[in-house]
Amino acid sequence: MEHRVRRALGGRATLRFASTWAELQQVVAHMAPPAIIADPAADWGGDPEQHLASFSDEWRLPVILYTTLTPHIAGVLLRLGAHRISHVIFHRLDDAPRRFVDAIDWDRGGPPLLAA
Repeated sequence: MEHRVRRALGGRATLRFASTWAELQQVVAHMAPPAIIADPAADWGGDPEQHLASFSDEWRLPVILYTTLTPHIAGVLLRLGAHRISHVIFHRLDDAPRRFVDAIDWDRGGPPLLAA
């Protein structure tokens, strides 16, 4: 999945990748990204729902979920629906490069961040 994001956005922005929610939170604290692109299934141990809700609600960052559609993820998406998630992009279903480009508000400044 990282390869598809790099292909879509690599020439447009400097991308930052984090492997855990805690690492992503530290990166966000030190810069002002225009968006966070995250896969909630990448790090279940770090409470993805709580972190994504925090980024969206408290930090007011646009959160774009990029994930594989599974029954478990469908439940996560339903619970996250109340937290201003900007977009959901499904791996291998609607992840054409233009979809990523269109999902980001480029006027916010800074590179988009990619979580776990």
